[in-house]
Amino acid sequence: MPAPILALESLSKRFGSRLVVDHLTLEVAEGEIFGFLGPNGAGKSTTIRMLLSLVHPTSGDAQLFGRSIHTIYPAYLAQVGALVEAPQFYDNLSSLANLKLLARLYPSGTVDEDRCQEVLQLVGLEERAHDRVGIYSHGMRQRLGIAQAILHRPRLLILDEPTTGLDPQGMYEVRHMIRRFARDEGMTVFLSSHLLNEVEQICTSMAVINEGRLMVSGPVMYYFLVLLTDAKPGG
Repeated sequence: MPAPILALESLSKRFGSRLVVDHLTLEVAEGEIFGFLGPNGAGKSTTIRMLLSLVHPTSGDAQLFGRSIHTIYPAYLAQVGALVEAPQFYDNLSSLANLKLLARLYPSGTVDEDRCQEVLQLVGLEERAHDRVGIYSHGMRQRLGIAQAILHRPRLLILDEPTTGLDPQGMYEVRHMIRRFARDEGMTVFLSSHLLNEVEQICTSMAVINEGRLMVSGPVMYYFLVLLTDAKPGG
């Protein structure tokens, strides 16, 4: 069997006396849309921050592409795209100008203007590419945040509650985009959400956490969703 693209091994994070992430162990196979489900405050965002080296684990490990997150200057991050919380941009610049600035962060020739135009088309902002971001709606900003996350064609796309604050139509469109990224761009997607319905509709596998603990994980199937009603920590 090929090595998982993402693996957590007893990953834990403590803030003072509070254990926010409690010995999480799970694996994500390449090509999956993996749902990371749990209520607000369950430890999902902290786990994602550890994966992105924004927060250091208290104990345990995680591996992306077979490389530990404890690696100094982790090269694996060049293969990861992420949207964590509300995306921030220069409001006085257009979405295209913002993406062109971000493109400069990558090695020369990796991301050009054509790619910037392409990702704006992928997220449905091509007709608003020259409008100032300051006049964008919340939904448009979320789309632009997803565009910047896929700008460099990452192998792994990590999305932290990407549909937060969106209306039903906006949520539908984001779900459609995620499916397309996995199918047409060949990305593995790690999707954090507190919405069971969202995970059920688009994910191939999922894990459920609560109070930092893994409750259950496996394929997204009807019997699996029913099992959640009786799941207990450590069960």
